[in-house]
Amino acid sequence: MKSLSILFALTLLTIATGCVRVRSNVKDNATPPFKRILVVTKTEQPSDAFTNQFLKAFPANYEVCTIGLKQLPFENHEEAIRKQADLCNSDAILTIETVYRLNPWSFRDDARTNTFTGEMRLRGSNQPFWKSAISANWLYGENFPARSVVRQLLKDGILTGELPRNELQALN
Repeated sequence: MKSLSILFALTLLTIATGCVRVRSNVKDNATPPFKRILVVTKTEQPSDAFTNQFLKAFPANYEVCTIGLKQLPFENHEEAIRKQADLCNSDAILTIETVYRLNPWSFRDDARTNTFTGEMRLRGSNQPFWKSAISANWLYGENFPARSVVRQLLKDGILTGELPRNELQALN
């Protein structure tokens, strides 16, 4: 009986936390070829765990490096991004930024998700060719699954290849 209640609790937790919605827009005829991607995360509380999950989320035919930045810094973000892009020799830059972080003590009906934006552009260009709005269950905080963004990039034809096998599947 105890194992059944644990299974039920895990199922509810999975349902409650498994909700990430990515809505996107692709600029017509503007998707350039690229193989090296710099993923930039701009969050209130930068987390290596969140940023580093992007390293394993992309198809194998892409080289990925990451940088996590504080959303309201005193230093210049553009300089830090340029240095990391140079170090990684990146062709494209994917930026994920927190727009709204839920206050868990808020009782508003519309306050059940954290909101992020995503934007992809060629290095050296200020013109994005892919944009997204990302809504994630508040239980994720600022650490929603990177695979949800990569899955949408594949669906939109920005990336080619397949999602890497999930680590849980590899254990089976």
